Formats: sequence, structure tokens, C-alpha cells
Amino acid sequence: MKLDQMVSPIKYPLVGMAMQMTKEEQLDIVPILFDGPGAFLTRAGQLIDIARACLLGLLAAERERGGEECAVENLRYFLGIIRTGAGFWHLDSAAGQARVVENYMRYVQDNGFEVTPELADTLFDSLDTLEKLIQQASRSLARRNKTN
Repeated sequence: MKLDQMVSPIKYPLVGMAMQMTKEEQLDIVPILFDGPGAFLTRAGQLIDIARACLLGLLAAERERGGEECAVENLRYFLGIIRTGAGFWHLDSAAGQARVVENYMRYVQDNGFEVTPELADTLFDSLDTLEKLIQQASRSLARRNKTN
């Protein structure tokens, strides 16, 4: 998703949620790792949408001071859940892709870099790739379940 294709963060309600999610709310997400591969894949798709919202929040001109740190932390957290779940369910390509984006965000955060529109485009492309890997795994699981 390119920046010129995005909707306004004001009209995109996940932005506010992603930037302000508490640790307790984040912990509610963790049980999906163990509810079966289908549940994980469904939730992983939702987490990718939330990760996109975090990026939109980082780019939003209206962001409050300190909101950027929260969005980066939440983005890394959601990617960590996807990485862990994908690894647990042996989806190595998806786990690797999530790790790449997560590590890149860690580098950005640790070195105090700003998330520019150009960097965000690259991160959105990476999330698109991760989403395709998750969708591919979902289709494969559906085919396998259909034949059983």
C-alpha cells in the first residue's frame, strides 16, 4: 500500500487503537497462538491491519508527543506475535518476514530515526508481503482441511 492510496488517519479508527493499546489489551491477543492454525492465521491477518494502522499513526500529522514511541512499540509487539505464532505453526517464511520488519523497527527505535513516508512505503510493502504469506498459508490449510 502506497501513501497516496491511504485513507486519512482520522477516518481510520485502528490508528487510535493501535497507538493507545495498553499492555493488558495486548496480552488478550496472545491466546490466539494456541487456538489452532486457522484461528492464528485469521488473527494474524487482523494484526497486520493493526500494524498498518500503527504506521499510519506514525505518519499522522496530528500525532501527540510520545504517540510515536507507543506506535513503534505496538508495531513491534504485533509483529512479534505474528513471528512467534508463525514459528509455532512452522510457517517459516511468514516468521522470517515478520522478524525482518520487527528487527528493522527495533533499529529505527533504538537509533531514534523518524519514520519518513519513504521508509513507511518500504514497511507497507513488507507488511503486504507478510500478508500474502499468511493468505497463502490460509489457502493451503483450507485445501488440506477440504481433502481430509
